[in-house]
Amino acid sequence: MNGTDHRTDRRTDRGVDLDLDLVLDPLPTRWRSLAVLSDDPSCARAAREMVRRALTDWGLGELADDVELCVSELVGNAARHAAPDERLVSSGVQRQVTVALRTRPCWLFLDVTDQDSRAVPLPTGAAESAPDDGRLACGGRGLQIVRELSDHLCWAPRVGGGKTVSAHFDTVARTER
Repeated sequence: MNGTDHRTDRRTDRGVDLDLDLVLDPLPTRWRSLAVLSDDPSCARAAREMVRRALTDWGLGELADDVELCVSELVGNAARHAAPDERLVSSGVQRQVTVALRTRPCWLFLDVTDQDSRAVPLPTGAAESAPDDGRLACGGRGLQIVRELSDHLCWAPRVGGGKTVSAHFDTVARTER
């Protein structure tokens, strides 16, 4: 598992602070990413740990519980359901999921990328109630949970194959609650 922390701070060789990202993009950002193998039973746990560490480091620890649950659901879905596109599969290569967190002023973005380009059936309405016979479904509510905990949920295909499911969190509104 490979975790990387990316920051926008840069220093020139003359010792003068220069933030190149602010020159190109005036909105400061932080991001952290982690690549895990889908078949590794600890992949969701590694993603949760990375999320909690990043949010704590960035002073957004109050979001950790909700974002951890969302990353667990999204990584679990990718591990359970994603079948890699043929062009992304070569013999002996294991399925991979990449988790990325990005901050922007007022927003936190959680992106989970897998190797399957098929559409994600995003929930559109309120959570479905339990069947009348009293039985509870064993699954199928993960994306509904992510939709309820996040402020926006979407997905997009990737140019080279695969897709990214993204959950967005309004950090200002959440800290004012």
